[in-house]
Amino acid sequence: MGMVISHNLAQPLHIMNIQTKGCAMSMISITYKNLAAHNSLTASVMMTASWLILVIFTPSHAMANGAYALPGGEKVIGGEASFDRSKSTLDIKQGSDRLYIDWHKGFDIGAKASVNFHQPDANALVVNRVVGGKNNPTQIMGSLNANGRVIILDQNGVIFGKNARVDVGGLIASTGDINEKVFLNGEKNLTIENIGNGKIINQGSISIADSGLAAFVAPHVRNDRLIIARKGTVVMGDAKAVTFDLYGDGLIEVVGDKKPRGSTIENKGKIDVEVGQI
Repeated sequence: MGMVISHNLAQPLHIMNIQTKGCAMSMISITYKNLAAHNSLTASVMMTASWLILVIFTPSHAMANGAYALPGGEKVIGGEASFDRSKSTLDIKQGSDRLYIDWHKGFDIGAKASVNFHQPDANALVVNRVVGGKNNPTQIMGSLNANGRVIILDQNGVIFGKNARVDVGGLIASTGDINEKVFLNGEKNLTIENIGNGKIINQGSISIADSGLAAFVAPHVRNDRLIIARKGTVVMGDAKAVTFDLYGDGLIEVVGDKKPRGSTIENKGKIDVEVGQI
């Protein structure tokens, strides 16, 4: 005989003094659900005789999906940066024109949290590469701000939730990878390759500075709400590799088939470029 408990991760779960009658052993299946991430975790625990012996299993990534979640496990691969955390805010002061960070505990931003990049100028670049082997996509549910350009790389995908507010000089979100040595050497052209199978989905509000670039590179890209890049460029697509001109007119080259894996590119929301290009 078994018992099933479904519980949302946003609320604490306490199980105590659960008594079973008429059986020597029971199984409780606890399903932690996270609707925003579209995933769940089931933990099963055994009960012997009449009383619960012990139950607690909490995955670190699941907890990272809380309202105050912030990126963690940072390792600066190249460039200069300092990190200042509070309960709900992460301020990153970039001390070099280019900065490359590996995030070993993810780049999730909770609905009540904010990440602010303080960069040298509007042309500054920061690459945020999610590593560490987690299987869930990066979840941007709160605020992401930068006076320069921000790149987010996660092979498993990037989700901008319905409460996401992104206000940056430029944005590239991709399931691909960027060679850190080439990037840090200051190359004018930026190539994204080894593109993973994850999805890039925008359900929030993304605002790019005038004449800036907003690019979403993955096999499956969908805009459900709002992308603003007035006088700028918005790119949504997939290819074997994509090369951008960082100091010119945006996308200059697409290498390989435009839809090599049955890609899906959808715009169900609004893209405002005024006199820019899509």
